[in-house]
Amino acid sequence: LTDADVARVPPAQIQEAAEQARAAAGAQEGDERAEADGDSEAAEAVETGEEEAEKPGLRISDWEDRISDEGGTILTGTVRNEGEALATGIRVAITLVNRDGQPVATGQATLDRTTLVPGASTQFRADFPDVIGFAEARFETGSIPLQYQRGTIGEEGS
Repeated sequence: LTDADVARVPPAQIQEAAEQARAAAGAQEGDERAEADGDSEAAEAVETGEEEAEKPGLRISDWEDRISDEGGTILTGTVRNEGEALATGIRVAITLVNRDGQPVATGQATLDRTTLVPGASTQFRADFPDVIGFAEARFETGSIPLQYQRGTIGEEGS
């Protein structure tokens, strides 16, 4: 290993990366300060996820539960990509809660497809073999959004 083998990073690039990191940390601290300082509107948006709710993305459009042949609970439903980006690595986590709001069970759904173009949907299923009854199902969705242009894949230069 010699000096010629080591990549050089211009000082301006290091400074820019440091400023971006400070800006990201400042935004996160602002959210935490809003909660701690009682900035009710900002804190409420952070707590309830209203900011996230305003942005389109993955949505559970419908679901239903039924008792399995073995006596547990099966949840099935549809997740839809309402965003403008290609959603890949889609996941759906489900928490079943009782009447007191206490978690009864948690699990990951199995999806027919884990990548959806904007406007597309797919079916999901989650088995809870030890759960016979619950009061509410809470869904948490996630994905990796990718921006793309239709018709550009496979073209020269792409």
